[in-house]
Amino acid sequence: METTAQRLDRLMDARRLELGLRWKRVADDAGISQQTMLQLRKGHTVSDLTITRAERALEWAPGSISAILNGGDPTPLREDKPETNETITVHWDGELTGPTDPLETGETLRWRQTDAGREYKLAVGEVSVEYTFEPDETPEDVIDDLRDLLEPHRVAVEQLTRRRARR
Repeated sequence: METTAQRLDRLMDARRLELGLRWKRVADDAGISQQTMLQLRKGHTVSDLTITRAERALEWAPGSISAILNGGDPTPLREDKPETNETITVHWDGELTGPTDPLETGETLRWRQTDAGREYKLAVGEVSVEYTFEPDETPEDVIDDLRDLLEPHRVAVEQLTRRRARR
């Protein structure tokens, strides 16, 4: 039979995997050492502040770890899965794919009108950014601004890809 500590460790590990995090990242996000995180996971006594920080890093509501220790279940701060089987479809009013001026090869620009203004999405490969602009902005300005927003993400994806290739 599973002990309370084993159940806590199992549920914390499941949440970590659900969020796509490593234990080092969870500990760093909580502002605690990996050793302290391990002590918590194994059911050892830790401070209330440590518990609160761990719950926050795991995106659980306050009191979730206490609930687990008392036989209950944790409460996620956000639901990662939709509550229904409905598919949400986003309709775009238009799309251009480069190399069509002012787009470059590999770039795709989509747009749609919303109550807040015209929303644009610029994608290069699998990396994309969306932003809502004022109606009077030119496509060239919009594309330049979106490229500025996209660049750090594109660089991060390239670095991640290189790191994973070295493994």
